[in-house]
Amino acid sequence: MVSANGDFELGFFSPGSSKNRYLSIRYQRAFETIAWVANRDAPLTISSGMLILSSEGILNILDGKNNIIWSSNSSKYLKNPRAQLLDSGNLVITGDDDSDPGNFLWQSFDFPDNTLLPGMRLGKNLATGLEWSLKSWKSTIDPSPGNFRFELDISGYPQLVLWNGSASYIRMGPWNGVRFSGVPNWGPSDIFASEFVLNEKEVYYKYKTTYKWVLMRISTEPDGQVVLHTWTDGYRTWNPSILLQAKYCDVYARCGEYGSCNEDSLCICLDGFQPKNIKAWSSLNFSEGCVREIPLNCNNKDDFVRKSNMKFPDTRSSSYNLSMNLDECRIKCPENCSCRLVQHMQIPTSLEKEVVACFGSVA
Repeated sequence: MVSANGDFELGFFSPGSSKNRYLSIRYQRAFETIAWVANRDAPLTISSGMLILSSEGILNILDGKNNIIWSSNSSKYLKNPRAQLLDSGNLVITGDDDSDPGNFLWQSFDFPDNTLLPGMRLGKNLATGLEWSLKSWKSTIDPSPGNFRFELDISGYPQLVLWNGSASYIRMGPWNGVRFSGVPNWGPSDIFASEFVLNEKEVYYKYKTTYKWVLMRISTEPDGQVVLHTWTDGYRTWNPSILLQAKYCDVYARCGEYGSCNEDSLCICLDGFQPKNIKAWSSLNFSEGCVREIPLNCNNKDDFVRKSNMKFPDTRSSSYNLSMNLDECRIKCPENCSCRLVQHMQIPTSLEKEVVACFGSVA
């Protein structure tokens, strides 16, 4: 099955030198590049296999013995369903002549692999509970889920986090209205535009390309790198740009609480703080972080100090308000003596609307 614009094709493919076969969507121009895999955990180990669309609108992959090894498992049903590969690379199940995304019975964009295509989402549908995240392959020839998971963490003010197993590995920081604060090269570009949505129904990030002839994808690699790939026909190859990798200062909690990592890959305590364990700190063990030199006394009207060119603190313990102004935010945050951050920003939550966010991060 080929998309109308000829950019994508659906079929049974084997990645690299692997003999296993997977129902995959891959690029026609970048022929060996797979954008999505259905049966990541259940490969066909023989050459025979079949993709069936049932009368109820469910996709099933059958092995050589007609056993179902993968299913789209939709809970709804459509009359006269059809499967279609859209120009975006999205495999959808819909009714006859119905292209409204709100009416899709099922779509591959709701079940990302290791790749974020333009139009795909990272985040969560708060109404249905559906989550969109990227999971790395185990290796370049094994698409089963590997160690790394890239997601928009919404347990506080939303931020992008790369997980290594169950441990936070790298934090990209929250959306600051232009980009994610911890990734300087994820800013505005003349070839793609970002969109961040935060409302009562859903929270997500997605992007779109500016030019139709440019192919783009963001992938989470088996080694934990997050890479933006750009393809132009003139060079006939992917041009990679690393968005995230485990540099010294980017490893999660490298310098502990109230510590800051500088350009020389050394940890220092913020002004007004000192190492919690001076002996360990002098031995370059920074995990215990820093503590206040003088205990905080909320009754003394302590104020906030501006810190420039730094990644925002972890926002998983934060609370936020999308309607407060900065003065209201400054008054509200010190009511909690553990509040350590006041931030006020204009956030374009969609292409049509902007809101003001005020959030306070709690120690």
